[in-house]
Order: sequence, then structure tokens, then C-alpha cells
Amino acid sequence: MCNIEVKMITQTPVYTGDAFSESYNLKPQSLIGSLRFWLEVICYSAGELDINCKNEVKQSTFFSKVNEILERQEISLPEAKKEALKELAISIPSQLFGCNGWEGFVRIKEIDFCNKQIELPCVIYKEKEKQDGWEEEYPVIKNGIKKCPGNLDKEKEHAWYFPDPCLFGEAKIKLELTDKKVGQDIIFPLLNFIQKYGFVGGKNNLGFGRVKFDLENTNLSEFNQFRFYNKTVKIDDIIKEKEEFDHLINDDLVNERKIGFYRPGFYESKNKEKPEKIYLDMIKILLSEKSSLRYLCKRKAKRHFVFGSTERDKYGEIEGPNATKIIPWINHVEDNKYEYGFISLILLEKFPRG
Repeated sequence: MCNIEVKMITQTPVYTGDAFSESYNLKPQSLIGSLRFWLEVICYSAGELDINCKNEVKQSTFFSKVNEILERQEISLPEAKKEALKELAISIPSQLFGCNGWEGFVRIKEIDFCNKQIELPCVIYKEKEKQDGWEEEYPVIKNGIKKCPGNLDKEKEHAWYFPDPCLFGEAKIKLELTDKKVGQDIIFPLLNFIQKYGFVGGKNNLGFGRVKFDLENTNLSEFNQFRFYNKTVKIDDIIKEKEEFDHLINDDLVNERKIGFYRPGFYESKNKEKPEKIYLDMIKILLSEKSSLRYLCKRKAKRHFVFGSTERDKYGEIEGPNATKIIPWINHVEDNKYEYGFISLILLEKFPRG
């Protein structure tokens, strides 16, 4: 076994709502869920995940296969387990993070989150026809209950609601890996991918979940490629950067299985500006742009798939409700300098389901 400690630093608020839609702490299952999601996207983009991959295995079948491999090869038990999972066509994400009949190669032993207090509005809104003129409403206490004032006109205004509470700060995460190779081949590149492009938790439509990772005595940026058995996949090879925002919904991303990336702007904060003010300034710009592009997408079913909807309509074989595939992206470059843009996950249109 190999134990490592990872520090996670939030760049934007993180939301990992529980059964009661509350986010008071970062739970291991929430983090594992995010790691697994991004590995599934990466494997699909790299051609390592298709409809023939399995996400469950009978324990009797698994151990029988392990014994068969040990009898014909002189390899260690961990290597025999890896080979057995491969021969049984278990998907790479299920190999790493577990599935029915298999515990996985990666476990989170402990998370210690140091939450910093930030004050976000309960809702921000603007008139539908305008790009700016944003208003903010903060919760008020009525009869001992925290509530949103609710002064907006839903017929005239677009509104975005923020969860309360959410997480902001640093977390110490203790990971247990079966061996160092799992870390070097997949986990470290995965953490590097997420800090460059991905998100942790939910409410990504609000740009939530952008984080940085830090490993003691390890430069994560050096882990810029995945090793899936005998195949090497560079992180930048699954990203396709776009020069125009509306190109993020083009079919080339679906056909080429690429994650779209658009980075139009930079932001420089003033000295001692609160992190929530910095975040709100950038997310308002991004939400305005996204709202305009959504309006230009006239096909209702595609619009709901691409931009998200709670309706149960269908886009091809994909049935709603749908999470947004155009995700606001914020990155802290250094000191008081930031950059912002969008990630496109419309490649998931043909993601294997069922």
C-alpha cells in the first residue's frame, strides 16, 4: 500500500450537497465521485471507454480469474488483480474506484477541511435583455429562518441561486493507493487535469468547484499524461481550444471526442479584495455570455442538453433532466491575477449509457 497526503485549495466555492442539500463538509464519497466522473470523461475521450466496458463483476468470477493468471504467470498478486480486471473488461474508472464485486485501487482514508467564512448572495439576477445591470440579494432572517427576500420578477429577469452553505478553504486529503504506479500513471495526472480544467462537486453551472492540488515534494504539473496499460494519453491531446465562444457547441467536439476550452479574458483584483467579490465579478461576466449563447440555440431539445434543463424531454437517445455541458471556468494564475472562460462537455452526447 502507498499512502499520500494531498492538499486541496479552493479557487471558487465548492458544493457537495448531501441528502438534505446541505454542504457543511467535504465527504470522501463526494470527492471520489468527482475523480471518477473526470476519469470517465478522459477515458471516453481517449477511446478507453465504450459500451463493452463493464462496471460490475462477481467476486467468484474475479478471484477465479486472478488464480488462473497466477498459475500461468509469475507476477505479484496486485499485478494479477489488475490483469484479471483488464481481461474481464472492467472499465478503468471502475478498476480504480471500485464497483459491485470489486473494492478498487484507490481509497480516501480521511479529509480534514479548514473552511473559511465567505458571504455569497442567495441570488444574483439581471434583466433578460441586458448583459449587465446585475442585482444581488442576501439572505434575511425571518422567524429564526434564513430566507431569500425574493424581490425579483421572474418574467423579466434571469436569476441564478447560490446554495447555503458552501465550502471555501483548504483540505488535507489522505489517500491510500495499492501502489505508487497507480498514482504516477493515473491519479497524479488526474489531479493535474482537474486543477487545470476540471471541477470538484456540484453547482458547476455557477463555476463552483475549481480547485488546486498540492503534493509534498511532488510537482503535479509534471504529470501531464496518463498511462492506460500500454497506451499513453497526454492531457492536452483531449482538449481542443476554441477561438470563439459559440464554437463550444459545434459538433466537431462530439465527433472528435474532445473537451472544448475557451479562455477569452483576464481579471486583476485589487489589493485585499475579498475572494467572494473576485468570484462574483467574474461569474457575472461568464453567466451573461452563456445566457446570450443559450438564447441563440433555437433547437429546444439541443438547448436543454447543452445548457441544462430540469425538463424530461429527449435529445436523441438522451432523456432529461440534463446538467449544463457549457461550464464557467475560473483559474487563479498568481497573486491577484485570474483568467476565466468556459469548458465544453458536449462530447458526452455519445457517451456510452446503460
